[in-house]
Amino acid sequence: MLRLITCLLVFFYATPVVAQTTYSVMHYTTENGLPSNGIKGVAFDTNSQYLWVGTEAGIIRFNGTRFKVFNNENTGNLISDRIDFI
Repeated sequence: MLRLITCLLVFFYATPVVAQTTYSVMHYTTENGLPSNGIKGVAFDTNSQYLWVGTEAGIIRFNGTRFKVFNNENTGNLISDRIDFI
């Protein structure tokens, strides 16, 4: 039994540690780019790698760094700036 415990201890302490992934969380508001704090829907497009966000002030395309806002001012095809879901 002592041999088994010794083998297990050697195995666990001799096994290299797997690299840990670190994550960061960013909090975005109207102060740093969103046209509205009222988020109505979120979708991620795996082809383009964009995060699309529906808000009360238009649709936002986010690339991880910058926001591009689509609303009635720059896109005449929207019926309303208020997006209820994506």
